[in-house]
Amino acid sequence: MLRSTRAWALGMALAAAASGCSSTSEKPATAMFSSPTYRYTVAHPASWSAIPAGHVLPADGPPLTGGGGTDIIGAKANTRVSKMELPALVVGAQELARPTSLDEWETAVRHTVVFQKGCAQPRSSEPLKLGAERAVMLRYPDCPKGSGLYHLWTAVVHNGRGFHVVWFGRSGDESKDRPLIDEVLASLTFTK
Repeated sequence: MLRSTRAWALGMALAAAASGCSSTSEKPATAMFSSPTYRYTVAHPASWSAIPAGHVLPADGPPLTGGGGTDIIGAKANTRVSKMELPALVVGAQELARPTSLDEWETAVRHTVVFQKGCAQPRSSEPLKLGAERAVMLRYPDCPKGSGLYHLWTAVVHNGRGFHVVWFGRSGDESKDRPLIDEVLASLTFTK
């Protein structure tokens, strides 16, 4: 009963956040994406689309949308950011050569953000859970600087892989998007 109530509540929050409304009078449509490459599932608004990754990210490879190593989920998923309707979620992971703690992976992710986006320090960070795993979300409100985009970059280690779970959207929409972000990330479950 609790699980079905949570699923219904998730659906309500996803639809309300996706439509910009604060409430709905009927049960909204949600969909699940199952990643064949990274072995997780995540709920998203039913109107969104997804492009699955074709391969795991190479070691030290950033989670680029155009390289085939990321799952891309969004209102109009596309391998070109300029063609996407935001917000969007991009997920990629790399095999870790040795056992790696979350703190070590967070440090590596921060270096990736500097390399890929040129954003030196997150404005804030917050602990959370993705599935059963401890994770940390790094908040970059204007990244790359002057781009008008925000990034919420979550670092998590699961099953010998370091994951980049990157949510991004227009800087002015971060507060409006946050309920949807929280619900989507709360629904993420690793399947292997």
